Amino acid sequence: MSHVQPIRPLGALIHLLNAGDRQFLSIAGFQFEDGHYVSISSYGDSTWNFTSYLQRSNASKNAALIDFDYTLPDGTSLLHPHHVSLLESVKAYLYVRWVQRGQASKIFISAATLVGEWSTIKPLLSWMTENGITCFKNMSPVQCMRYVLHIKDKVAREGLSTRTGAKSLDIVYKFFEFRDFLEDALPEHPWPEQSSLLLMGMSRRQGYRDATTEIIPRRLYIKLGKSSLDFIEQRAEEILVIFDEFMSLRNKAGQSARHYLDLRFNHKLKNQKPADYDQTQKEISDRVRTLFEPFRKKHKLGSIKQYFSELTLLRSCCYVVCAQFSGMRDSELCSLKTGSFYRSLGFDNEEYCWLSGTTFKLEADPKPARWMVPEIVENAVKIAARLAAPLNDLLEIELHHLKGLPRDDATPDANRARAIRIIELSKLRNNLFADWLGPAMGPRSLDNGTSNSSMKALVQHFELVVEQEDLDEIRDRKRIRPGELWPLATHQFRRSFAIFVARNMLGDVRYLRHHFKHWSIDMTLYYASDPLFDDSLLESTLTARDQLQATVFSNWLSGDQPLAGGRGPHIIQFRQRGSVKTAKDPIALAKSVGDGVFIRGTGHSWCLATASGCGGEGLYDAIRCVRCSESVIDQSHIGIWSEIRKQQIEALDWPDMGVPAKERAKAHIREAEDVLENLGQTIAPHQFERSIDGD
Repeated sequence: MSHVQPIRPLGALIHLLNAGDRQFLSIAGFQFEDGHYVSISSYGDSTWNFTSYLQRSNASKNAALIDFDYTLPDGTSLLHPHHVSLLESVKAYLYVRWVQRGQASKIFISAATLVGEWSTIKPLLSWMTENGITCFKNMSPVQCMRYVLHIKDKVAREGLSTRTGAKSLDIVYKFFEFRDFLEDALPEHPWPEQSSLLLMGMSRRQGYRDATTEIIPRRLYIKLGKSSLDFIEQRAEEILVIFDEFMSLRNKAGQSARHYLDLRFNHKLKNQKPADYDQTQKEISDRVRTLFEPFRKKHKLGSIKQYFSELTLLRSCCYVVCAQFSGMRDSELCSLKTGSFYRSLGFDNEEYCWLSGTTFKLEADPKPARWMVPEIVENAVKIAARLAAPLNDLLEIELHHLKGLPRDDATPDANRARAIRIIELSKLRNNLFADWLGPAMGPRSLDNGTSNSSMKALVQHFELVVEQEDLDEIRDRKRIRPGELWPLATHQFRRSFAIFVARNMLGDVRYLRHHFKHWSIDMTLYYASDPLFDDSLLESTLTARDQLQATVFSNWLSGDQPLAGGRGPHIIQFRQRGSVKTAKDPIALAKSVGDGVFIRGTGHSWCLATASGCGGEGLYDAIRCVRCSESVIDQSHIGIWSEIRKQQIEALDWPDMGVPAKERAKAHIREAEDVLENLGQTIAPHQFERSIDGD
């Protein structure tokens, strides 16, 4: 199989071709192994299909399509003869964008970006037709500024992001940028000495790149991980044993269906064609439904729909474990093949676990990559592989069948459909995560929309309900409210992972902490030089760590929060000096003061030591941190010091406790009480019983 590239040099000549000659220009094609070329899309088609150029297997079919049958505000389609000139202008622009290098970037646009540009062109076309503008030549700077006002009003009215508004304006400029290759283009710069960002009232420094993705709250993140791991541990084997039996049933149905269809074909007229793929799948599905009834009763199952929901639930749990402990994007998870988990010795002679896949940061230039994961991921990968194995078997059978079909020039649409299906199946070969269609279990891509629907079903099954305590970690509190299910989506895992790992680096985690022990500053800096290591994930993690650290510093430096520990009084003295501080806000001040300082959490304090310090002994002996000059204890530690005091009071009642141990317990109690008092807690000193010796 090979993907056929378009003839890009023609981009500079399209305005010299008449409308009739343009109709046969190839947009995308496919070449069979016998050398036969099939044009999947031509310039004159009402839909352009870029399936052969989208290399991510998680892309939906619509993500590869530009459908020009777009309904305009007057109720007519862009394909209506009345809009023929506007349609031709749009097609010419999109073709030029596809085959011509970018004016500034000097690289070709990706198929995904081109389809995205079509999405931003559609609202522009609607506005133009509403305002009686029938060509881009008539988009004067005055008209362009009217469109700016329209977009700004739409952003404010619909609560859209300013980034979305900027993209809507960018497309207007591009019709000016590529004017040398177009008959119908903007004759003048749409907004001289301005940019889409400035027009939207923002700049990159004002947060154009700020993350807007919701972070999964810590409590829900932990519950999701624990529930997924427990489901795999407790239910996977039972589900897979039944699944193996179900696939035997499905294969039996497939054999009888094909036998029936072959017999029926042989009794038809000679010009009758054999059953196509859809007919075969329907016949198999009907027979599976018939055979499922006794199967269901045998295993005490619900309906076939409920059974598939349970299979999907298991796949989703495997997906969550891989996503939570790797930080991979959805496209990267869907690039994983069976056998992608492996182990290797690290620079420190420790064994590390990895997932190997593909990163699609640049759609046109995907690259192999690997992600470090804890050992717990291995079982999830094995379970996912067992679920995927029968689908991969069916895929290979279908792929072999499609490649063996004879060429039929009389049915170009059938040839196109065959080529598109071969492309889809080729992307899916040996995939760890794949989807199926109906009872016939026809293999298909696990696209992002399907994954997100599965995540919502998982949230409902595990009852991941937002509670009041989660609100501090939620951005959009109007949309996400207590008592409602968390709106889990695949794109949340990457940033949530970065935050969770950053907390682990700060020592600020509890459950699942041991699974992240492989993430440390030394490890990340070492593997940053590995060309296969996902450096963008490392950057996100370290950025999250810096932001969390700045937040901790900010809480110390602003307000009147009481602090304990050896460094606590010094920080209080600093913020009370009354000296001029030039930073614009507490976070900025914290970043400037904390530059070069790294916080590590012990669970009961924050450690600021830049050298060896106590050598880590404070991790195991809490009272060492109380007087240490490198420690800060703040109000986030009130709970742990209350528990330390309570635990030591209970220890005093142990009958076999010797005098040295009791004295040590008393010292812990006094230190804990001192810390709590410094943190503003009112607590009565514990009254120790007098010993027989009067001590």
